Amino acid sequence: MGSFDIWIFVWVVELALCSGLAFWLGGPAERTGAAIIFLGWVLSYLLQSRAGDGPGLWVIIIDVVALIAFSLLSAKSRRLWTLFAVACQFEGVVSHFAESFSDFGLFGYFTALGIWSGDALVVCVLAGVFGHQLRLRRNNRMEKGGAKLPPVRKSRLPGHRTR
Repeated sequence: MGSFDIWIFVWVVELALCSGLAFWLGGPAERTGAAIIFLGWVLSYLLQSRAGDGPGLWVIIIDVVALIAFSLLSAKSRRLWTLFAVACQFEGVVSHFAESFSDFGLFGYFTALGIWSGDALVVCVLAGVFGHQLRLRRNNRMEKGGAKLPPVRKSRLPGHRTR
């Protein structure tokens, strides 16, 4: 088993855990984000070039479509993690073109793609799941009477109130 096979194994485990957590504990935005990643990774694996000169045109197209999908998700959901996901996916797309214009080798190219279009996107979705759970807990607390704020008292300054 080579180092590339280990990367693929780790990414499959990451993808399974991320998708599972997003569909189990996440909201609609987190589920959609996990679905975009899952679909992009599966299609990239199936359609990638096996000629040894990089992933190929289809993977670039898939990454650009995923960038557009994350941009639309970010505009619709207004969640902070989606903005970071757009930035990570954009970096992955830029890596495709940077490889075309420079000669930093396939290993550096795959490493950049693996970090930005792989691991970083998974971290963004997991942060979204965590944030969704925090929002649910906060909403439950508010429905049950909420956190009690201290009474407002008058300040010594005219027209100024403090807690």
